[in-house]
Amino acid sequence: DELRSSYGHMAIGNDQVLFFGLGACSNVDAVEVRWPDAKATTSTFGAFAARRVVELRQGDDAVHEVAISR
Repeated sequence: DELRSSYGHMAIGNDQVLFFGLGACSNVDAVEVRWPDAKATTSTFGAFAARRVVELRQGDDAVHEVAISR
């Protein structure tokens, strides 16, 4: 999927979160991200468990799990 930047009046923006359905899969083998910088840098993040919200940061190889309050 692709995350787009702000648009329109007063730079109204989209949510900065992307969600991916994995069906019955219980693990993610790897995720590759192409960052929107001038060099089109790519990062590959290693395996992690599915059914989680994670944060992937440019320049940081770790997969950060995000705590969701309900």
